[in-house]
Amino acid sequence: MACEEKKTIRFGIVGCGMIANVHAEALRSLEGVILAGVADARKESAIAFAQKYDITAYGSYEEMLADGEIDAVCVCT
Repeated sequence: MACEEKKTIRFGIVGCGMIANVHAEALRSLEGVILAGVADARKESAIAFAQKYDITAYGSYEEMLADGEIDAVCVCT
């Protein structure tokens, strides 16, 4: 039986509150997962969070999803 090709899942996080850091660390610990972006209604919060994790910051979840680089999201609001 042939092995299925494993796809890397690129996650985004919506919301930059305290729980977002827990989700970010959990995602970064998973095989086959890349933490790729964060969106927050307060762009400055998204930028600070993104700098911490070396990911892309978005000013809204709509902007993040429109980019097409995100496969799944954690809603942390």
